Amino acid sequence: MLQDDSNDVKTIALASLKHVARVYPGPLDNTLLKVIVPALIATTKEKNTAVKSAAESALLYVLRLRDGESTLQVTDNARELKTYIFVSVAGH
Repeated sequence: MLQDDSNDVKTIALASLKHVARVYPGPLDNTLLKVIVPALIATTKEKNTAVKSAAESALLYVLRLRDGESTLQVTDNARELKTYIFVSVAGH
C-alpha cells in the first residue's frame, strides 16, 4: 500500500501503521520491523508533504521514539536492527 499511486491510500496506510504501533503494548517484533522500517524510510522521501509527514510520524511510533525507551534500546536484537536500519537508510 505504501507503493500505491494514490497519496490518499499511502496516508491512510501510514495512519493505520501509526495507530497499531501506538496501541500495541510492547515493541514490535524484529521480523515485522525489518519489513516496516525500510518501507517507512523510503516513504519519508516522498514528494507529497502529507505522505512524507505521515511516514515520519509513523516511524516515530513504530520505533517508539516518543516513549522513554525506544525499540532500538529494548529489543533483544537491537544491534542487528540498528545495523539493518542504517543499511536501509544508506541504501536509499
